[in-house]
Amino acid sequence: MLVRMPLNTRVSDYGFYQALVATAVVTAWCVRHYLLSSPPCVPAYLCKAFTGGSLAAFISTASVNQIQFLSQHVTQVDLPGFRIVAESQYQPPFILDNILEGLRITEQLTSAGATFAAVPEGTLYHFVLRKPHPTPFAHLATVEFSAFGEERIVQAFETVAPDFIVLIHKYTAHAPLFGSARGFGLEFMRWLNDHYEPFLLLGRKPYSAPNSEGVEFYRRSKRAGAREKP
Repeated sequence: MLVRMPLNTRVSDYGFYQALVATAVVTAWCVRHYLLSSPPCVPAYLCKAFTGGSLAAFISTASVNQIQFLSQHVTQVDLPGFRIVAESQYQPPFILDNILEGLRITEQLTSAGATFAAVPEGTLYHFVLRKPHPTPFAHLATVEFSAFGEERIVQAFETVAPDFIVLIHKYTAHAPLFGSARGFGLEFMRWLNDHYEPFLLLGRKPYSAPNSEGVEFYRRSKRAGAREKP
């Protein structure tokens, strides 16, 4: 990875987080071994000049490539009150249209004080609407399920019992689709379907396919076994 990093600075080839770590390691190693000390057979000023120039060239190249990458793979999205930059590589415009329409509908549904929870990754959704998430688990990714356990997460939703739950699709290239694997939303979706019923769908049903783009609204069910809010 460290050898590959200076030769190929395109973030898309090995991921931003790996690139970030590799950049930090390469820079720290060069500074420690060449700028702070130099081999006895090489004049110190030549070593520092060569290493400093190499680092400057590398950082410049990496910056240009990453700016080009961002310009091709992100888009600006106007949300109520502010603007964000979102990844566009796997998010065609109609997905954003569904989310924006979902925000408008959610605001109407909760205007009289009804509660809602956006899942599985609802942090930004709640932030845009300026409404707190009713549980400690606003972000339901593999890390959260591994750290807290799906049973505990489901229990938190069961305890709060929001009036509405908004299921928002997120493009999934490699990992199992949310709700299709144990430890990654399978028990949560069973609980959701037992206690809530869908009543509005924007686009395709979320997590029916890797690139489905839908937003689906659920409300608490009156069927037998559904938990009523106290």
